[in-house]
Amino acid sequence: MGKTLFSIALCPPLASRSVKCMSYSPSAEPIEVFFSYSHRDEKLRDKLALHLSILQRQGVIKAWHDRKISAGTEWAKAIDDKLNSADMILLLISDSFLASDYCYDIEMLRALERHERDEARVIPIILKPVDWSGAPFGKLQAFPINAKPVTKWSNRDAAFANIAQGIRQAAQEISAARQAVQQRQSRPIDSSPAVIQLDSPEGSVGLKSPFYIERPPNESDCYEEILKPGGLVRVKAPGKWARLR
Repeated sequence: MGKTLFSIALCPPLASRSVKCMSYSPSAEPIEVFFSYSHRDEKLRDKLALHLSILQRQGVIKAWHDRKISAGTEWAKAIDDKLNSADMILLLISDSFLASDYCYDIEMLRALERHERDEARVIPIILKPVDWSGAPFGKLQAFPINAKPVTKWSNRDAAFANIAQGIRQAAQEISAARQAVQQRQSRPIDSSPAVIQLDSPEGSVGLKSPFYIERPPNESDCYEEILKPGGLVRVKAPGKWARLR
């Protein structure tokens, strides 16, 4: 399917319509985001998706989760395909997530493998209070801020807004890195051999001249002999060679 470009006008209130509107027209491909979560946390996932909807409208991200699998599709293959192609993987951490063999042993471990190879960015989202010390994802920066679980916030919308801001920043970093790689790959490579302009030698040739060919250890042996008091250096060449001066 082709990508739809959104043009979002940021217009001032009617009282100040004399100010020009600014438009946002995304040109880069959206970052593919994969939700790894337990179905018991589906309501929290849906709430997070609502907060990320503006990023989708702006073409910054394209989110996917297993509820988008169509009827008659092999669900395991569909999940694997999306997990292996995602640019960003969100781990929605809760007691149910850590207890799920599929979430923990398959989705999470595969996500971390891709993270280690710089193929994807993995972001843990702490939904509920749970002891995740020592977990493989523990070394990664988690959200919300200070890894405070979403359900512990007095205002959950504030928690999800903080998560959305972090995801926006991460998506922008991924997009910038992708564009930098594309620019390097699109640069023409000059495969023509280097041409060195040489002037015809006149008179004696200096040691730094491209025409001078050093023949170690002959030179160093001659230098040592010349420096000796009464030293003698005999130069012998094959027949029909030019005289040496």
